[in-house]
Amino acid sequence: MGGKAFTHLNPPLSTPRLPPHVYWTLRETLISLVAKYYKHASSPLEAPEKESFGDIDILTSEPLGDYQTIPDELGKALHAKAILNAPGVGSRTYAIPYPGSDDEFVQVDVHVCRIATYTWELFTHSHGDLWNLLGTSIRPFGLTANDVGLHLRIAEIEEANRKKSLLFLTADPSSVLRFLGLDVERYWQPFETSEEMFRYATGMRFFRRDTYIRETLKANDRKRMTQRPIKDVLEEALDAYERRKEYEERLEAWNVERKELIAKQVGNEARRAMARDARESKQELDFCDSAWIGVLEAAADHDTLIENKAKIETPEEEDQAVLSTKRQKVQEENAS
Repeated sequence: MGGKAFTHLNPPLSTPRLPPHVYWTLRETLISLVAKYYKHASSPLEAPEKESFGDIDILTSEPLGDYQTIPDELGKALHAKAILNAPGVGSRTYAIPYPGSDDEFVQVDVHVCRIATYTWELFTHSHGDLWNLLGTSIRPFGLTANDVGLHLRIAEIEEANRKKSLLFLTADPSSVLRFLGLDVERYWQPFETSEEMFRYATGMRFFRRDTYIRETLKANDRKRMTQRPIKDVLEEALDAYERRKEYEERLEAWNVERKELIAKQVGNEARRAMARDARESKQELDFCDSAWIGVLEAAADHDTLIENKAKIETPEEEDQAVLSTKRQKVQEENAS
């Protein structure tokens, strides 16, 4: 999304922003064409006061044929200059001719949704950044909306495993709007101005002004602000969406898993400690062995020195004995 998907090609394709009159006319034409290939095809409601548009987004579901060949067939029908893969099975981004131009193109993002999430994704992608505001408002209450639906975050699990902490509540937009205290019919109509959209968002019962100025609050204030109402919202959500039994089962399973994990960690730490002690003992033994070997080597060197000295001195001693014997013999001859 955004109209810049083809700028990295060599050569890049020019995809200028679309003025409103071109955008609205072309979007309706494209939706009618795409609907020949998918059972469901529509575009999310646009954000208010947009003066131009970078691309055209179309959400689809349930291909009317082979889901593997439809993207290429659609590309031919659109006279696409280029086609890029996009996130999601069968999703593509197309560069189609800009009306009245030979060297400019329009970026068209066709996103294929699962049947179960098609309406939900239309819902959360409508009105531009509206769901960023709503999502920020409900987060301190332990609620999270993603591309699958509305979830409750189980606080006891969240710190250790955020993904596992998510408990699915619903993917029904009307149910969510009623739970948030927002007008259902009004949501599915365009907002004329940003102020009108913001006023709608602030009308939800979970809206708190402090949520958007948290950086100005002290840590304790932030903690009180987020924790005080969580239990009430938790209880209400579990009852409204009939998820209490699943919540309790998930929490119980997590407690068992946590105990097993702690036991495993304790065992691993004990084994690491034993290995560490063994290494230290081995180092001490190695030191003693090295010291004893050093003593033996030193003794061996000393014995070698003595032997070498003896070998040097022995010839001199033998010469003195020979001389002494000769003198004695001369003396005996003179005496006779």
